Amino acid sequence: MSNLSHKNKLKVFWELSKPDITLLVIITSVFGYYAGIVSSNGILKLNWFDVFYLVLGVAFSSSGVSTLNGYLESNLDSKMKRTENRPIPSGRISSVNALIYGLAVSAIGVMVLYFLISPLAGLLSILTLALYLLIYTPLKQKTELNTLIGAVPGALPPLGGWVAATGEINIGAWILFGLLFAWQIPHFLAIAWIYKADYKNAGYKMITTSEDFDLKLKYYIGIFSVLVIIFSVLPSFLGLGGLVYFSGAFIIGFYLIKSSYDMMFKQNYKNAKKLLFATIVYYPILLIIFVLDQLVKINI
Repeated sequence: MSNLSHKNKLKVFWELSKPDITLLVIITSVFGYYAGIVSSNGILKLNWFDVFYLVLGVAFSSSGVSTLNGYLESNLDSKMKRTENRPIPSGRISSVNALIYGLAVSAIGVMVLYFLISPLAGLLSILTLALYLLIYTPLKQKTELNTLIGAVPGALPPLGGWVAATGEINIGAWILFGLLFAWQIPHFLAIAWIYKADYKNAGYKMITTSEDFDLKLKYYIGIFSVLVIIFSVLPSFLGLGGLVYFSGAFIIGFYLIKSSYDMMFKQNYKNAKKLLFATIVYYPILLIIFVLDQLVKINI
């Protein structure tokens, strides 16, 4: 890495942090925070310092877990076309330097959340790191159920955001957790189908690399796509969302169900890409609808 220019070194650390995933984690955390504020019915007020510390802590924590995951899976990444050009397998940074960077930014993220938000937020960050790195990552080579297990730490960020706003975990927080948990299954199964040959070559145990995966995929996508819709509309029944939110969630839910149905009964590259796109746009659009719903309430 010493031969790289300063600009290229920064690019390597940027890639290690997986900015696309980190951005999604930040968005879901901030959504959890905002939803927590809304749930208080005016008792709690938005605190921009809390939002800043939340974003900062989550950004560091997410960057750290992505880097450490890359460190742990660097040998497997070198066997996949999709990941062979990542910083560690491509040789642009040594495993040791990546490990030091990952541990450092993870520690900073945990400390920011623990000391500047709340101890509970910090502990949730530690739990996320532990579940992702110590349980989910090694299980990728041992069981096809790793996608379900990995969805647990993947669904914790909005829980952390809710805690940052309210200081507690209640039913509203668990609904956000359930929504993100369910959403991840069709999303990652679409990716797993598209890159199933790559995963099999690298030695990953995925649903799409198992025997009779067609039937398994059908059930998983069907069940969890329906659960996404259920968790999406539940906030309306708890007073967190109004008519605008309920209607919008139902409409985009229909689009997700249609994409899931196509993939369930005709598994091919085109439908896998359609389902992947549907899941990518689903969550951001749902968040936008939620915010618009709150603005309508304020104006009314």
